[in-house]
Amino acid sequence: MDRASLVRIFALELNDGDLPEDFSDFVPRIRGLHAFSSRLIPSVAATAAMLCSCPHLIALDIPIPMLTHRGEDEDPILAFSGAVNLPAVARAAARLKCLRLSERRRSPTDLIFCTTLILSLGAPLVELPTDYSKCEGPDPYIPPFGADALPNFEILELLLAFLRACPTITHLDLSSAFDIPDATLALLQTQPPLTVLIANSYTSTGLEHCLRVRGSNLNILDISGSTCVDADLLACIAETTPLLESLDLRDCLGPPSRFFTLEDLRFIESLKRGCSNLCYVGLRTKPHWASSRLSELEALIERFLADLGVDIDGRLDIVPETLFDWF
Repeated sequence: MDRASLVRIFALELNDGDLPEDFSDFVPRIRGLHAFSSRLIPSVAATAAMLCSCPHLIALDIPIPMLTHRGEDEDPILAFSGAVNLPAVARAAARLKCLRLSERRRSPTDLIFCTTLILSLGAPLVELPTDYSKCEGPDPYIPPFGADALPNFEILELLLAFLRACPTITHLDLSSAFDIPDATLALLQTQPPLTVLIANSYTSTGLEHCLRVRGSNLNILDISGSTCVDADLLACIAETTPLLESLDLRDCLGPPSRFFTLEDLRFIESLKRGCSNLCYVGLRTKPHWASSRLSELEALIERFLADLGVDIDGRLDIVPETLFDWF
């Protein structure tokens, strides 16, 4: 018996480089595959082979695949259509539950394949984290995404161009986006209220407006690393997020070496009054107490936090970090 047929999760953690071109020939031996993860760049042919040859594949985590062996003067559409059976790929992609397409330098022709995957994803699509930033650009090879193209999103990471196309977003991760404009956050006014929001590069005005309009269902708010956290924003959070359970403020209230006193932490008391379910406020690590009466102050602060029922040293899990969390 070929032991390769017993493989269910295949993870290649090597960084930099391309997946060997003959990997496509190996794919039929791993027909029982459920999840494939690779940091090496696969070819379009190898990716198509996995989708079409592995009927149980439901999770795919890869860099944007590349189309190989095309001449400089060759028409990209003809080169692409000769490489894979797009209808078969589309049918196979419809069973995926998790698709991660990490960014790399890519040609417009490579993006045609990604577009096919994304538009073919079936319900219920659970997660699609990607830097797929050119999906609505002027490139003639990338078809536009209509408002009903992606109706099944539940978790979304760094996919600003798809906001209008995803009417059921509940988890939004913008942690890799820089200088999020107020207009982007304003798009959330037309969405159902979020339950998870992760963002660290925004204006106070934009985030406050977003919270006042769509903060009522938030359970988790992660704004760690932000430079815009002040008393007004904390007051806004207390007023607008009554269901909040976790607030990550690591690296927001000064450098990691900053000493916290009991008075520094009084804002948590105000937060707790507005957010009765609040149980975690991330402050990077457990603070060092600035006083010669170290043990006494530490005891006071620990009692203060215990009375509030708030932890500042733990961390709540938000979304699966790897494909292994799906099994």
